[in-house]
Amino acid sequence: MRIFIGLEITNDIRYSIGNTVAKLSIEGKVYPRENYHITLNFLGNIDDDKLEKVFEVCQSVAKQKSEFEINVGKLGYFEKKNKKILWIKVLDEMNKLQELYADLANELNVLKFEYPLEYTPHMTIARNVKMKSEDIEVMAEQFELLKMPLDVRNLVVFESKRLEGELRYIPIRKIKFCQK
Repeated sequence: MRIFIGLEITNDIRYSIGNTVAKLSIEGKVYPRENYHITLNFLGNIDDDKLEKVFEVCQSVAKQKSEFEINVGKLGYFEKKNKKILWIKVLDEMNKLQELYADLANELNVLKFEYPLEYTPHMTIARNVKMKSEDIEVMAEQFELLKMPLDVRNLVVFESKRLEGELRYIPIRKIKFCQK
């Protein structure tokens, strides 16, 4: 199974972002709003035994964390070869996501997963975008998404799976933050 750890996006935010994205002229593979999420740690293909250990790590980290709020906002992109990935920046003023990412990475390293030291919190909205950087920057100026608060209440272990020819991200375990 292809697995990653992330955060779910609430339906109202998915709807708002989806409506805004639908108004943009994006040349590339636009994600369906059901797939909107924030990735913390991509684990790749793992077997059931290792998956159980991942659940244990998530439980261990979640019991030390309390719920927090982040905001989604500005449109941006990463370049990968000749194509771009469009994303929405996550505004993490209190560095809660950075802290969560680091805590998960430290515990997952014990299971032989490795992660880059740098983490840019974001929500991918399109892949394989074949647009000039200048055009994306103009689009970003038109992208009117006010700071939208998102309550983060749990970690989610997702499976990345093809269903009827489409890639879907399916939550397979939600682990609630326990600290008050």
